[in-house]
Amino acid sequence: MALQVDMIAGSRIEVVVTPLGRQLSHIDGFSAATIMGDGSVMLILDLVALMRNVSNIAKVEQQKANKTVKQAHKPVVLIVDDSVTVRKVTSRLLERNGYEAQVAMDGIDALEKLQEMLPEAIVLDI
Repeated sequence: MALQVDMIAGSRIEVVVTPLGRQLSHIDGFSAATIMGDGSVMLILDLVALMRNVSNIAKVEQQKANKTVKQAHKPVVLIVDDSVTVRKVTSRLLERNGYEAQVAMDGIDALEKLQEMLPEAIVLDI
């Protein structure tokens, strides 16, 4: 978190702090307000609340990023079998358990698919 101060109004100032009204109380990061000697309104920062909000936002963003990474990467399994039934049953079982299933009808088909992808596992019969 960074805070930029435009200017320091003086080294000794008497400040009368008043709570924020209904119009401004919903704004995060401000705890109160005061009226300066020239009549201008000065909002008083609540630095602890600002740091807490920034920390919470960072945690939420990190959780979203972690969730996206977990969802994005499903392990790929290549199923090689000449039986349509075995391919369908095995691929459905793997997909229900969080895998991405790719199928090949035979060894030649499997070799062609391996040119385009690199699976984490290959399921095949002899």
